[in-house]
Amino acid sequence: MGNVELIKECVAAQSWDLIASLTEEWTQEFKSAVWEQLILDERSAVKQLKPQCIKLSF
Repeated sequence: MGNVELIKECVAAQSWDLIASLTEEWTQEFKSAVWEQLILDERSAVKQLKPQCIKLSF
């Protein structure tokens, strides 16, 4: 399963913890590349899962 699909699975599971765990070792460049592969609704879902006190670095 590719990284974009893994992020989609995290969104489906509504788990910010899974997203954080998955992306913790990713470079900013890699995060950006994955982010670009998500559709607008998926990006919005990721942002909604993010705790308010954490800055999303996509």
